[in-house]
Amino acid sequence: MGAVALEPARLDHLLRRGAELWRDFLANRGGLFHGFIPADHRSAHDRLVLEGGRHDSFLELGSGIGLITILADLCGYDAYGIEIDPELYELSYALNEE
Repeated sequence: MGAVALEPARLDHLLRRGAELWRDFLANRGGLFHGFIPADHRSAHDRLVLEGGRHDSFLELGSGIGLITILADLCGYDAYGIEIDPELYELSYALNEE
């Protein structure tokens, strides 16, 4: 299997929309969220493409809004994300439907 890079316009849309959803989520929580470690989503996409020849599945623990899991799925991985926060799960579901 080889991972497929997303078209630049599709990738830009997802990155922009993911940033908007996360910004709004944080604003609703007063700017605070437990255990948050920010990710560089564009770099994650690039790494997924590079690793695609070596791996065919992807699991993200603490997937947040699910952007990296969605990117992995769109790149061709059998991708799964696990998130405990129900609001983040709902946001990831909505982002995936876009």
